[in-house]
This record gives sequence, C-alpha cells and structure tokens, in this order.
Amino acid sequence: MDSDLDEALKGVTNELIDLYIPTEVETVEKPVSPSQILSFYRRYVQKNIPVKITGCIDDWPAVTKWTDEYLSSKLDDTQVTVAITPNGLADAICDGQFTLPFERNIKFKELLAELNNPKDDRVLYLQQQNNSFNTEFSKLMDDIDPAPQWSSDVFGTELDAVNFWMGDGRAITSLHKDPYENVYSVVRGSKTFTLFPPCDRLHLKYKYYPTSKYDENGSLVPQVEVFHGST
Repeated sequence: MDSDLDEALKGVTNELIDLYIPTEVETVEKPVSPSQILSFYRRYVQKNIPVKITGCIDDWPAVTKWTDEYLSSKLDDTQVTVAITPNGLADAICDGQFTLPFERNIKFKELLAELNNPKDDRVLYLQQQNNSFNTEFSKLMDDIDPAPQWSSDVFGTELDAVNFWMGDGRAITSLHKDPYENVYSVVRGSKTFTLFPPCDRLHLKYKYYPTSKYDENGSLVPQVEVFHGST
C-alpha cells in the first residue's frame, strides 16, 4: 500500500514539474518598467520559481570597495556575532541530533584573520538573521541599497530585514524552508543553493530530533527543546 502511494505521489510530482517547473534556474535582467514588474511577478513570485537576476548590484559601491583592507578599515574593532561549530554545520541534524552553534561576539578583525587562516577544529560563520546589517554592520550601509525599488515594486512592500552573511567554503546552511521571499546578493565569492520545488514537500520525511548546542570547546550539550525537521 505504501509503495503504491509513493508511486502515485511521484507521479503527481513529475506532472507538476512537466507542467510549470523549469529544469534549470533562469537568468533575467532586473525588472524596471511596470510591464516587466508584472511579468516577473506572474512568472516567478506567484509560482514560487527561483530566478537569477542580473544588474541588481552593479551600481553598489560594495562591489568594488569590499576588499579585506576596506572592510577592516570600516569594521576593525566592531563587535560581530559569529556562529562557531567544529564542522561548519550550524542549525543542522548531526548524529541524530539537531545541533545549534555556539555563538559569541568577537571583533571583526579577529573574524577576518581567522577566515584567511582557518583553524582545523572550528568554523566561523556570520549568519545572524535579525536584520544584522542594520544592527552590526551599519558602517557599510552607504555601500549598498538596502531598499531596492525593483524589489518593493515586485513584492509590494519593502524588505523586512537586511542581513550580512560571511564565511568560508566550509560553512553550510542546512536544509530548511522560509515562510517569506528571499533576495540574495553575492558581493564576493560564491554561494551554492540546492532548491526543492514545493511539490517535493511530499517526499521530504519529517521527524522529531533532540536538540543539542555546541559549547565553546566544541562539545554538544543537550537542550530542552525538540526540533521537528527533515531527514
């Protein structure tokens, strides 16, 4: 019975993919005119289809300014909140537990120094999602456009939060879903996304996991709460 149901659900997923989900992420220019805004909304936002948008940050000073030297000059002794794990997996399921990172405040220059000379036994990652650009990185505000007009036109509202994320290639964001739209701008380096269409929710198995949190020594400490996540 379960195998029949699984096959039926796979059939539904395949039909939906054939119907409207592209096999590759499309690349489009930043929508500007009213007709482009409407077309963009209907094609991507309304259907929950991811898209790469060119031209969005070409005029940001950050694109040319954000070298290590410049960031150090602006943020040198600024206290920033970093997530620390032994393996780069924060807010992730490891060894049958949902593991939270150890968090601490350090000077930005200390973070930058360790990113350039990483330690083998820990990974640092700026991953705050509490409007961190405004709270911890406001000294860089003149280098970006925190309220792009095209975004306001497409979504019908201004951005709820602007975050600043920074790490090395070992930092991994675990599988999750967001209850809101995201606009992600890559100023330096690269970011790889693995995306599942909404119809694949049928195939993602959920279960409860005990929660643990890394301490400053990289050891896991059990927590009271229980996390409901996918395997």
